Amino acid sequence: AVVSTQSTGRSLYSTFLHFVQHAKTQQEMHLRNDVMSVVLVLLSHCPKPPLLECGFVEIISLIATHSEVKTTNPLVEAFNMKPHNDDFELKKQSWAALISLSANDAMRQVMLDMGLLTALFDYVRPNDSVCTV
Repeated sequence: AVVSTQSTGRSLYSTFLHFVQHAKTQQEMHLRNDVMSVVLVLLSHCPKPPLLECGFVEIISLIATHSEVKTTNPLVEAFNMKPHNDDFELKKQSWAALISLSANDAMRQVMLDMGLLTALFDYVRPNDSVCTV
């Protein structure tokens, strides 16, 4: 019951957002990923987590699509995805969270608005033997 409150969602969101925007050291990136791990645990145990109401779905979508979809959203303005294991792990965790959240219609709409399909199309490559484009 305590986990499903909006104040818990807002606290997780503000902590996560702080680390997304300000994490520079490896320790800070580990902490950022640890907060994302807590979110994944919350998703696995809470049927209706308060992630949409506090804006968490938006920031997770922005991170998952960061290198594929260009955005001017101020939430990720200072975020720069680098070829570090920590950033790769964050991206994997973001996609895992979004897959878990995709059963909810309202959350699915936010994901679509944030460009998830565009990001997925970035990974689709035509089969040369089938496609003659």
